[in-house]
Amino acid sequence: MGPSPQEQRNIRSHNQAHQREISPPAFPIQRPFAEYEQVKYLVMGGKFYFQSQPVKTEIAKNIPSDVTLIVGTNSEEEATSLRAYYNQFVDERRLSVFAVPKGIGFWVRDSLPFPVYRADTSRLALVDARYFKFVEPDLEIAKQLGVDLVRHNLYFEGGNLISDTTGNCITVEKPGESIPQIIFQSFYGCSSVLRLPFTRGVGHVDERIKLLSDKVALTDEPSYLPELEKHRFTTHLLPKLEEYETYANALLVNHTAFVPIYGHATDQDALTLYEANGYRAIGMRVDSLAHYGQGALHCLTMTYP
Repeated sequence: MGPSPQEQRNIRSHNQAHQREISPPAFPIQRPFAEYEQVKYLVMGGKFYFQSQPVKTEIAKNIPSDVTLIVGTNSEEEATSLRAYYNQFVDERRLSVFAVPKGIGFWVRDSLPFPVYRADTSRLALVDARYFKFVEPDLEIAKQLGVDLVRHNLYFEGGNLISDTTGNCITVEKPGESIPQIIFQSFYGCSSVLRLPFTRGVGHVDERIKLLSDKVALTDEPSYLPELEKHRFTTHLLPKLEEYETYANALLVNHTAFVPIYGHATDQDALTLYEANGYRAIGMRVDSLAHYGQGALHCLTMTYP
């Protein structure tokens, strides 16, 4: 779920008060990581809230063999049990389970640092924004990956930013965040920012749009078509479902698409769209998550190059 009305007011107040105080990052940012690029690390939280264990288990069983699974949790005791659990599906050489005091959150796409490339070295770096759930494992993730971390002091959720490999970024104008253009440009390396209006759901772009390449986009929001096509994306319409159900909240890992499905007649239509654009599509039931506004596959995971 997104922030409550009171949390939205707090976010709006904080962001408006602090956006003029932001100093440039310590090194120049070239561009964001586009999630359809080559993935090396897939990160998930350790908790199995909202009946998410079958979903996380199937992801672990089906991730490509060149990807390392990272699981973050609250305690060393829990890390030990989770390591034994995931070792059933992932070779120990491709598995890292670690503990931080507050864990890494359930919706790791929103809470974990955002991957970008440095302009000076072309190496991976991470961007830390404030997260309203007060789970801040950003430094621990940077240490796990051995990369540098930069911070800005504004609240922003990672599920509300997607991009292509040239730095064309897309976000939904979510009430309360008030993210100025300079943040997207200097910290995330966006060469342009397409700001789309809120329509439904929590208000994150990853609920409504999935970029499959620099040229192809999927969306379940017909009103977004003109803008996406104006930005030179060949855009295909996904079936439109209930408010919190969406086929766009898929996880891409090296030409495999883990696609949320719901037991609807339109499930196969969505899978076919991913397959027609070069992905091995694996449908995964997420009813117990989506029906309560708890996100789907993209929300539960983070990928890094």
